[in-house]
Formats: sequence, C-alpha cells, structure tokens
Amino acid sequence: MKNAKQYIHILLLAVVTSGAISWILVQQRDAAKPETRQHTGLGEVMAEETAKQLAKREKKRVVVISLQSKDPILHAQEESFFAKLKNLCPESEIKETIRVDPEGEKRYGPGLGLSTRRFLRIVEHNMKADVLVSFIGTPDPGSAEMHAFASKIPRFVASTRDLADAKKMIEKNWLRAAIVPRYDFPAPKDDPKTTQDWFTRYFQIVTTNELASFPKI
Repeated sequence: MKNAKQYIHILLLAVVTSGAISWILVQQRDAAKPETRQHTGLGEVMAEETAKQLAKREKKRVVVISLQSKDPILHAQEESFFAKLKNLCPESEIKETIRVDPEGEKRYGPGLGLSTRRFLRIVEHNMKADVLVSFIGTPDPGSAEMHAFASKIPRFVASTRDLADAKKMIEKNWLRAAIVPRYDFPAPKDDPKTTQDWFTRYFQIVTTNELASFPKI
C-alpha cells in the first residue's frame, strides 16, 4: 500500500512538473513571436491601394515582389494582402509572385532591399502587368539606371521604409502609392483594436495627395 501511494505521488509530481515545463515553453514561444497585427493591417491597405489602381484596368494583372524568406512579418503582410485583394477585386489575377533570393551583404526585409537593377529586370519581363506590388521597398530613384530606363513603368505600389525615396518616386510618377512608417505624430490610435487601428498607429499611406504635407527630408 505504501509503495502504491509513493508511486501515485511520483506520478502526480511528474505530471505537475511536465505541465509547468510546458507552460514555460509556451510563454517563451509566445514572447519570441513578433507582433504582427500592424503588418496584417499593412497587407490589407496594400490590397486596397492595389485595387484602386486596378479599378479602370481591363486585365487586372498583378505582379508581387517579395523575399525568399520565412519572415513572419512578411508572411502576415502577404497573407492578408492576397485575401483582401481577392475580396475587393475577385477578377484580379496574380500573374506572378517574384521571391527575391537575398544575395551578398545587402540588407533585405519588409520594406527594404529592392535594387534598381532587379526592379528594372522585373519591369522588362512584366510590361503587360497592370500593377506591380513590392513588399521589399523601392529602387533608388536617383540612380542613373532609373533615369536611363526608356520604357514606361507599370503602376507601382510599395511598402518602403525609405521616406525620401518614396517621395522622389511619387514626384516622378514612378510610384502611385507608398506605405511608409508613420511620420505624423501623435498616432491617431492609442489603444488599437482592429487591424486598421494597428495600421494607422504604425504606418501611413503616401500618394501625390500627401506630398504637400510630407516632412522635409
């Protein structure tokens, strides 16, 4: 009887210990997860801006430029973009999703990394696209390659961390809409609840309409 009680005691102790370890691992896993709700909102807004550009287009062909990466932030942006665009514009066609393979020491990530040379190669191979969408920034608008490029660039929507380049791209009509980190403070939502709230807390949309109030850079 005594051995049976000891066995039960050991078994209960093992269960409790196992539960405690599992709880700690879950907490550590959740703590390591980045907050992605603002990025879900970014993807939805990118889809809204893309749908606006597609509104009067006949074919509605979209080429998406992103990164060959398992980055959870990019995943959240892309997943919400595709779902929202399908909802807003069911007749749209994702002609191609180009996943850039990081090369050399150049930094790539959400809102950055798209080189001018790669961008122009994508344009040359997708002249019939109705909208190009980049989740990894914009090319350098001051580069000689951009200025020497003779062909017309399709309508272009991008998420970018570089406000100065976004401004120049829009001024030259190479970029129709940019999603940029928020520069107008205070942010309108102190207690975000919806994905739109989360978006407006961290990001802003820039088109030709916002250039007059754009910060001097």
